[in-house]
Amino acid sequence: MATSAAAPLDPQSFVATDPGGSWILASAPEGFEPVLAMEDGGRREIFYQRRDALGDLFDSPIRVIVVDTDVDHGVEYQGATTNDVNGHAATAYEMHSDGQFFGRAVTWRDELGRIVTIEWSDVDRDVLALARTAIAVSAADWSLWKRALSIDTKIGKANGDSTEIVLLDEQAGGDTYRFVALVPADYPLTDPDQRQTCYRLDLNNNPGIARCDTHPWWDRTAEHAFVYGPAADGVSDVAVQRVGPDQEPTTDQPITAHVATPGGPPGGFYVSVLPADWCFVTVTASDGSADPNLGAIGPLPMHPDHAACLSAG
Repeated sequence: MATSAAAPLDPQSFVATDPGGSWILASAPEGFEPVLAMEDGGRREIFYQRRDALGDLFDSPIRVIVVDTDVDHGVEYQGATTNDVNGHAATAYEMHSDGQFFGRAVTWRDELGRIVTIEWSDVDRDVLALARTAIAVSAADWSLWKRALSIDTKIGKANGDSTEIVLLDEQAGGDTYRFVALVPADYPLTDPDQRQTCYRLDLNNNPGIARCDTHPWWDRTAEHAFVYGPAADGVSDVAVQRVGPDQEPTTDQPITAHVATPGGPPGGFYVSVLPADWCFVTVTASDGSADPNLGAIGPLPMHPDHAACLSAG
């Protein structure tokens, strides 16, 4: 059964004795959402962050950790108290780093002998009440959460199950170009589904690099420069303005490119075909709306054309 983080989860709908499953929070604290789920050997983790303060995934304030083990903890905890978490004998304790108290955690052993730990790195939060919202999930549901909250597209790697959708397959002069959106399969799996649509520009039958960045990219053939990338929801067209190395606009007329929407986030993608002597440009939404995905682009410093563009002025 597919689960949804948007609605309260019914513990009776999960198989707590499924050895392939894990534990999650049935409902995250107000303002929080799951941002990453991962598994490494016998360790499963899910991370939760505040929606208005997303940052380093591995520095998330809330973590649910499940470790497969046949040995007893054998760990001494600071400020430990004995408690009950939904029928499990649990230990609540303080978390310290370099002698500094920074949060609280609760840990217990589940029916399968696994060690379940809930951590909350906010010193004034009730982690015991939070732990009592945790529920065991089946292998199928845990697999779904791992897909929806995969780290892949966050580190610039297209999901392995992505569907290729060709948005453009055209010719400009002697150049052919093909723009491909790599849409996460079955999007959305849950709410939230953190996967992003990645993309690729193939030039003259040469496959491009799959990219997941939320900023413009620049490439060039002998005849043309190509600027492409993602745009936010609601942006239907972008304007590409030529600028000099000093980022000041030139007198060249902007070139407009249509934004195509393949489905899945972000809203859509564009490709703008430019004269070969264009180097540095700025990309803006044609309607003047703000879009953090757009901005300045040109050959990067490591690109062989960068020096030539600077010298051209």
